[in-house]
Amino acid sequence: MAGKIGKRIGIVGIATIVGTIIAVLALIFTYINLKIEPFLPEKKEKKEEQVSTPALPLPVNVTNDISFFPSGWMGDGEAGKKYISFTRSMEDIKIAYTPGPKGWAGIYWQFPDGNWGRLAGRNLTGAQKLTFWAKGETGKEMVEFKAGGIRDQQYKDSFEKSLGKVKLTQTWQQYQIDLAGEDLSNVIGAFTWIASNDFNPEGVTFYLKDIYFEK
Repeated sequence: MAGKIGKRIGIVGIATIVGTIIAVLALIFTYINLKIEPFLPEKKEKKEEQVSTPALPLPVNVTNDISFFPSGWMGDGEAGKKYISFTRSMEDIKIAYTPGPKGWAGIYWQFPDGNWGRLAGRNLTGAQKLTFWAKGETGKEMVEFKAGGIRDQQYKDSFEKSLGKVKLTQTWQQYQIDLAGEDLSNVIGAFTWIASNDFNPEGVTFYLKDIYFEK
């Protein structure tokens, strides 16, 4: 009996010693970390990469296929030219949209070509407005015009400003989107039109020209 008791006491003693050693080691490592931590490089939270490209000189022509490209076909436009006709002449751009299964369509002028946010856009800091001319085939067309607003991927438009839905006339009219106070440091989607069958059940045909970012 005495032998069994002694064996139990021995096991308890060993466990106590091991526990003490572990506690002491923990204290030592904590002390070392406290001493070393102030000298370690500061850990910084990963932040969204900022765009710092030089600003383009103004005015910037959106439709010259140099600054931006009409590559962001949306809605029924994702089917290509099945529902949208896009015709460019020396004077203007003619767009005809026949509603398809999605019931709406639009085209973004993007930079780079086909960019939905995988790459950074243009820096248009300093621009105070976006101006363009538009007219409709019948004068009954309802079209929304907007600048900015691409936000689905890594890089995002730094602003979004809509003119709202506009009822076009059969004669050329100049329109303006006020950009005063907007952050234009990263412009991916410079300009877009959006039309739907809610307001244009028979489709729309309209014209655009002279789309500029200006001071």
